[in-house]
Amino acid sequence: MRIPTTIWTDLLDFLFPQYCAACSSRLVEGEEQLCLHCMSRLPYTAHSGRNDNAVMRLFADLGCPIQAAASMLNYSAEKNVQRLIFSLKYYGNRKLAFTMGRLMAIRSRTECSEADFLLPVPLHRRRERRRGYNQAEWLCRGMSSVWGTPVATHALRRRIATGSQAHKSHAERRAIMQNNVFVTNRIDNLAGKKLLLVDDVITTGSTLTACAMPLLNIPEVRLCVLTLAAAAV
Repeated sequence: MRIPTTIWTDLLDFLFPQYCAACSSRLVEGEEQLCLHCMSRLPYTAHSGRNDNAVMRLFADLGCPIQAAASMLNYSAEKNVQRLIFSLKYYGNRKLAFTMGRLMAIRSRTECSEADFLLPVPLHRRRERRRGYNQAEWLCRGMSSVWGTPVATHALRRRIATGSQAHKSHAERRAIMQNNVFVTNRIDNLAGKKLLLVDDVITTGSTLTACAMPLLNIPEVRLCVLTLAAAAV
């Protein structure tokens, strides 16, 4: 006799329970990566559809001429967002990155969804081997599953391993990123296109600006930036 799928599902849930990536409570049926309580309390920004938001002003101050920029969440608002970022950044949580990418796509306005390609901020190859994946790429994969926009994984390459910048000052980060850390690859099909550069968190804007500058040298390219969270909103 064939055992119903629901019985297998219940058995797997009993043997391998899933927990909320933010508050660690046990997930129930219908919840994925985040419990409904944490999902409803995410500190969303009001960036989408506004060209006067804090992230856009940050790029203007850095002299980076992009078309639009936004972040979905306020990183500093509550510890749950910090737990989410740590889970997908340092604990290899691909499913969480994919789920957050889908949410980013659902909540973003047309200036992002009209992009021709999604570009994840690349990790240096040694760091990506250690982590096992690039969280920005999996955010892009989640977004692509909603929009159908292709992910240009190899459009950018991190030429220099800069190490962790979590505890570096703004001035130190900017000095490091002025050394042509990122270079473009396979750019022939990017000329004249609208590109969306994606990362998990923006703090000083140094890394994303270093990514943006070589992309802006591509003929007639239009560049936007979207991150999961922003430390200054």
